[in-house]
Amino acid sequence: MPNLKTTLQSRWVFIPLLIFACLNAFFVLKKDVYKSSYQGYENNISGYIMSLTIDGNHLKIILKAKEKIIVNYYIKTEKELETIKSDYQLGDYIKVEGDLVRPSSNNVFNLFNYRNYLLSQKVYWIFNSSGIKKINMQPQRLYLMKQKIINRLDKTEKSSAYIKNYLLAETNDIDANVLNSYQENGLNHLLSLSGTQLSLFATIIMFVINKISKHKTVNYIIVTLILLFYLFLSSYPPSLLRAFLLFVLLRINEIFKLKVTTINYMIFIFSILLLYNPYYVYHLGFKFSFIISFYLTLFKDVINRNKNYLVKMFIVSIIAFLVSIPILINNFFEINLLTPITNMIFIPIFLFVIFPFSIIVFIIPALDNLLYIIINFTESLSLLINGLNITLQHIPILVIIGYYLVITFVLISFRNKRYWNFIYIPVVLLCHFYSPYFNSYPVVTFIDVGQGDSTLIELPKMKGNILIDTGGIINYNNKEWSVKKNKYSIALSKTIPYLKSRGIRKLDYLILTHGDYDHLG
Repeated sequence: MPNLKTTLQSRWVFIPLLIFACLNAFFVLKKDVYKSSYQGYENNISGYIMSLTIDGNHLKIILKAKEKIIVNYYIKTEKELETIKSDYQLGDYIKVEGDLVRPSSNNVFNLFNYRNYLLSQKVYWIFNSSGIKKINMQPQRLYLMKQKIINRLDKTEKSSAYIKNYLLAETNDIDANVLNSYQENGLNHLLSLSGTQLSLFATIIMFVINKISKHKTVNYIIVTLILLFYLFLSSYPPSLLRAFLLFVLLRINEIFKLKVTTINYMIFIFSILLLYNPYYVYHLGFKFSFIISFYLTLFKDVINRNKNYLVKMFIVSIIAFLVSIPILINNFFEINLLTPITNMIFIPIFLFVIFPFSIIVFIIPALDNLLYIIINFTESLSLLINGLNITLQHIPILVIIGYYLVITFVLISFRNKRYWNFIYIPVVLLCHFYSPYFNSYPVVTFIDVGQGDSTLIELPKMKGNILIDTGGIINYNNKEWSVKKNKYSIALSKTIPYLKSRGIRKLDYLILTHGDYDHLG
């Protein structure tokens, strides 16, 4: 046992595992070696309903079959819609007929890749269904429990969207304008389940259980089981998996007095999760969770040497923002310079008020109105704040590595009280901001906007940006029941994000060739 303790305490003990996990992920991603249980020609599949979402006439089911599959079905009549709402629930065993298809890959450079996202969820196929039939089999109990929780949440009409978000990791019911405002203000992470929330949840449970029982080991086991159920409810997001595994390992560390560093445990957890699912590298929450947690742990001495709570919080916010910059740039193509300040305002409200209050309202629905007042205040405040957003073009992997080298150097300098080195951060950002002006060649891009056309012409050194047609989707006169809550917009989903990814902040000319909706929609 002493030898094991000494080995685990070594700074380099998990580095070989980390290297192996990274090389394995590189090989899997390069070769796309995912082994599916299906061939692709199956026209009917049976399984249990893991998730069920209705938006207008679109029914989306996550099916637990031989492997996890997403089922898309378009409801034909309002009567059928009511039948599905009343007859189908989580845990039901169903049979679907239709066709298996591979998810579409990214057909516009730099933008969100739906196929990679689904692979990070261990989903390889989409099933376009023409018919659904419920099979008379015993429903799965865990999913029935989840359905009962959803039914209870629906009773808290005003704040149910936020409670569903924090208990089930579902943001479908939150208004799109509110989500956009949080994103523009650098606050969208507050609506994602994070390790911080799980840690707070675990602390609350541990406090309550310790008041009831004095058996520390038994208490840890009870808390672990409760957290496992919470993970199930939220569909095991990587950020919560990281926090849960760290919680378990730190408890083991405490019980057996192993004295293993938190950094070593984080390297171990990162390696294990990456071996379990190499496609996690495509998951935004996975990247944010590990990079922020790693740097905050690595530079905790810088944080803790300040006694003032507000100063500590500001330093945490600055570090989290700095190490998030490359990820933010390559996913949203803009950063908000006010993020460290807005986080100081919003994080305490969300973490210590809205999140725990959501759990309380789930238990006591009568407090729904009070929670809604707080939520309404934060939404209104976010919509009012004018964030200082800077558009920055997509960056390649070598530049990302360079960014992190600079950020690490600056934070080490900060640790050694050489504060003037902080100037390197704005210098790097300014270089990045003006980098499109050094492009000496014209670029012509045909943007895939579905049925229509859209062409972007970039003149050398940002002397002019011309967009010819915008594309568009023809909206038919659909009945009210079939209209989706958040309509799909090509401009918001493809055209504008692509322009941002090229570092384009304004168009000099917009040319519309003719009046068809699929050219100017």
